[in-house]
Amino acid sequence: MSTRFYGKAESTAGRILELFRSGNVPRALAPIFIRRRDAVPCRAWSWSNQLLTALAGYDDARGFRQWEQVGRDVKKGERAFYILAPLMRKVTERDDETGDESERVAVYGFRSVPVFGYEQTDGKALPDRVESERFIDGLPLVSVARAKP
Repeated sequence: MSTRFYGKAESTAGRILELFRSGNVPRALAPIFIRRRDAVPCRAWSWSNQLLTALAGYDDARGFRQWEQVGRDVKKGERAFYILAPLMRKVTERDDETGDESERVAVYGFRSVPVFGYEQTDGKALPDRVESERFIDGLPLVSVARAKP
């Protein structure tokens, strides 16, 4: 397995640790635990990948091709941030007592996947984005949460 992404994983882990040290974890976790009913693909990602998205400063992130599919293009010169995708394969298991064989999918590792945030793209406006902003604006006590300490 390639080690070329080791530095990226290490720097991401460092950012997470710094959030815990500084006490800013709740701010980064808020977008993950406020469930929205929209078609944004990253809402279906694991909580850890959603945390990586929040740490990068985005609430909507997708791969290069996913942005193209919704009529948006990644801006020239933008740098991706990375999430972790599971590597899976089918495993055949045999029951020693009955001799029956069964297949299951097993995770055998992870690979880094480059993704870009909404603000790193240009193109067609997304209707879900407007609804998402309205949803947040309508939350109780949102003005208190936005107030500067």
